[in-house]
Amino acid sequence: VNSNGSNNNNHTHATTTSSNPNNHGHITRESIRNSVLAGYVAGSCGLLMGHPLDSLKVLMQANFSSTTTAGNVTSAATTTAMNNGATAQLRSMHTAAVVQAGNSNSNLKKRSLMNLYKGIGTPLLTAGVMHSMNFMLYDSMRRLLYNCGISSPSSRNVKGNYCYDDDILYGVALSGGAAGAVVSLYTSPLQLVKTKQQLMLWSLRQSLVGTYQQGGVKAFYAGFGAHCYCDSIGRAVYLGSYEFTKREIRKSKMGEALNVWERMFSAGVAGIICWTAIFPADVIRCRIYHSMAKASSCHIPSTAEMARHIYRNDGINGFFRGFTITVLRAGPVASIVLPIYDIALEFLQSY
Repeated sequence: VNSNGSNNNNHTHATTTSSNPNNHGHITRESIRNSVLAGYVAGSCGLLMGHPLDSLKVLMQANFSSTTTAGNVTSAATTTAMNNGATAQLRSMHTAAVVQAGNSNSNLKKRSLMNLYKGIGTPLLTAGVMHSMNFMLYDSMRRLLYNCGISSPSSRNVKGNYCYDDDILYGVALSGGAAGAVVSLYTSPLQLVKTKQQLMLWSLRQSLVGTYQQGGVKAFYAGFGAHCYCDSIGRAVYLGSYEFTKREIRKSKMGEALNVWERMFSAGVAGIICWTAIFPADVIRCRIYHSMAKASSCHIPSTAEMARHIYRNDGINGFFRGFTITVLRAGPVASIVLPIYDIALEFLQSY
């Protein structure tokens, strides 16, 4: 009687475990729903906390050597347009750009807290959706790699829950990078519009119209090479570092679950490592947007052109303008976003 009872209990436990899709690496409607909701909450919270510091970063990146940036971009446009007989008009545009660039150095001192939230409207409406897409793709890719045996270990965890300590780290990084690359197609125009608003204190309409006039829809993808690098490589480093740090802490605790503070520490470390890896590309991206906002010319520098311009005028140091404020921002913001995502996902998976 005892033996049969024991077998029945074991059968019941196995049935219950296998009926819960979140205990395995399968992609299901529930897993997609959970990652979308958790990503929305985490992304919105991170934006509210990090936007002012992001504005400071953008201003510091742009305002160094801003005069030469604006001047060089407009000079390139002037050379082209002069051949078409537009000399007088472009001289006026060049003068205005240099005056604006000279005045911009005092912008940082004049910004109030509300000014630092300039440009948050569009991201606030879209950040939740963006992070939902990003985390949904990331979560689904991890599950797919796990089920294909690409990132699953030789001996599976008894719990079978891939999300926290079961899949191999390169699967985590690959999933994050792939998700970031896909989402960059959506986020590139948003990043450009937001940065212009932060730099120039423009309205959303001003930023949209000004960008469109510079080259139509194509202008919204200016600096896409640098942006795609930031979103793909950045997410790979970010999420891979986060999982690595969490697992190392868990090992030191002999497998005991992490508390909130340990998760926040892991996320903060991951954020700093991530920004260190992508910061030069972020500077290039920001300076491209800045040159577009200042010069208002039809010539939009490519990622390679802007990289050469920065190195020629500022050397290696030019690629690290605003790095300190970025690191100060990256730790706190990352320490909020990823733990919130983890906790929200765990909560949703429990139902």
